[in-house]
Amino acid sequence: MNRRDYFAVLGIGIAGTAGCTSIPTGFDPTESEPTESNELIRETYEGDGSALNEFSVENEGAILFEVESDDRLSADVIPADEDGSGTAFTIESRLSRIRKYSDIETGEYALDVTTNGEWKIIIEQHPPLGLKSVETPEFPLTISSETPDVFGPYNFDGFMSASTYSTAVSGLNFIDESGEWVESVGHGQTHLGETRDQGTINVEGPHWLVVTMNLALTGDDDPVEFEVTLEAPS
Repeated sequence: MNRRDYFAVLGIGIAGTAGCTSIPTGFDPTESEPTESNELIRETYEGDGSALNEFSVENEGAILFEVESDDRLSADVIPADEDGSGTAFTIESRLSRIRKYSDIETGEYALDVTTNGEWKIIIEQHPPLGLKSVETPEFPLTISSETPDVFGPYNFDGFMSASTYSTAVSGLNFIDESGEWVESVGHGQTHLGETRDQGTINVEGPHWLVVTMNLALTGDDDPVEFEVTLEAPS
């Protein structure tokens, strides 16, 4: 049964899994209870092979997807609209673990996972940054990662200097409360294996820090080193 037929039969419901190699555990009510809009909602889905699951977005803040898999994985996040067509967000991974940032809107969605291996996806729904206390980081602040990842949030107070080191084409992106990418520092191919001075950046208020990587030029078994150091002005 294709995706369009699936939604047509179930309306906006997405509670079954037709033609999958396994039925994942889906939402675990013991792990995430109904909460107020200023609290974190955390759900876990897992399975072995391709699967289709349902989830709801209730919070209006950042949505983080943490993916663990033992094989290449692709996951489409599909709005439960009238015909079940269209994709709001896609996750592609050939690594054992990644974290991805999304600002998809509240509503009902399907999580359409395609893989040949075992997998687990944790979905974190964060409240808007204005509804919770966000700490100001101590400087120097160092962010290190071997995979695409998300850090924070942190409350910044203006100017700071940045330097990067990476063995893959990478970047660190500052995302504000509205989901806008307001600042970024990139590490290009000509500087791989070197420390690069990124100069001065200006970021004010609470932000998520999102690490992105272009792994097309690296081998499957090549480890990636990525590090950003942020320092307050002297």
